[in-house]
Amino acid sequence: MSLPWVSRLAFDQVVDERDRLRTRVDKLTDDLTRVGRAKQGLRETPKPVKKREKPEPMPPGIVDLISGFSMQAVRTNLERECRAMRMDGTPWSEIEILLDQKILGDAP
Repeated sequence: MSLPWVSRLAFDQVVDERDRLRTRVDKLTDDLTRVGRAKQGLRETPKPVKKREKPEPMPPGIVDLISGFSMQAVRTNLERECRAMRMDGTPWSEIEILLDQKILGDAP
């Protein structure tokens, strides 16, 4: 297969035109996306997704208290409660005391 010979100037003009058209298509696609989102009652641009932080590891004392239960549902529930209290700003030492009271039945 033989390709036609083209001057460097003609080739550069075609490449520039291609790049310009690609940029224009990208802009039009963005405009159509924004209009479509607005018609659906959404924001024009989606909210940026925030990465979730990895939860900090639980202290061994709390892990030992929770793992003492044989039922997985109970362990999961206690772990979620502890993590929720930690997210609210409760220190691990206080969480361990509250968990101990809850397990022993001394909780108010």
